[in-house]
Amino acid sequence: IYDRDCIKMWLNKKSKSPMTNSKMGKTLRPAPQVKAALEDMVRSGALDQGSVGSRWRRHIKHADMYRDLQQAAEQGSPEAMDYLGDCYAYGHGVEKDLVKAFEWYSNGAEKGCASAMQSLASSYAHGEGVSQNDAMTIYWWLGAANKHDPNAMVCLGYAFKRGEYGLPPDAEKAYMWFERAATADESSTGKLFLGYCHKLGVGVEKDSEKATSWFKKAAACPTPSSRARELLTDEGDETAWP
Repeated sequence: IYDRDCIKMWLNKKSKSPMTNSKMGKTLRPAPQVKAALEDMVRSGALDQGSVGSRWRRHIKHADMYRDLQQAAEQGSPEAMDYLGDCYAYGHGVEKDLVKAFEWYSNGAEKGCASAMQSLASSYAHGEGVSQNDAMTIYWWLGAANKHDPNAMVCLGYAFKRGEYGLPPDAEKAYMWFERAATADESSTGKLFLGYCHKLGVGVEKDSEKATSWFKKAAACPTPSSRARELLTDEGDETAWP
């Protein structure tokens, strides 16, 4: 028994069964009774602990999480709306659907969830589930950044550094947003980029000691920056912006 998306991927490439090598049609029919029986076997521990069992346990975990989030989102939780958007964006517990992901991110953002604002900005930035829109990208990044979301701050810094999404290149503003991200919380990316600003003189005077200090802080975060660790061991390129 295979996941529906896996079968679709197989049929897009081949027309024969991977088990019998017989020719197959492309019509897929749901088998809820079989699926329910498999879920019962997994929950009871009757299915083996190998790779197949592990994949089904992960699938059930995501499906359970999706159901809980859907209930909370329908009751008005903006955080649940954001996580439900992630479920649709990555296909966790439900079939991947970028349009529905965008809709749930929008709902969460409108209710003031900073993480949903950041995700919504990303949707506009990459045209995922909605037409690409520079103005809306910056609007929602600013909204999330003003609610202290470090990822949005990093994105704004990067946009000013490169002159993207309708913003003019502005090294000083790039530095300002990277500094805010670096000091907002345990954002390893913000600390890494601030280190590069000091190393390369982006929006600030060059200062190798301050650069190294920020690289060390980035490497020491709970989710450490592998790039910062490379730089501290002379394995990374300090002259190339990441």
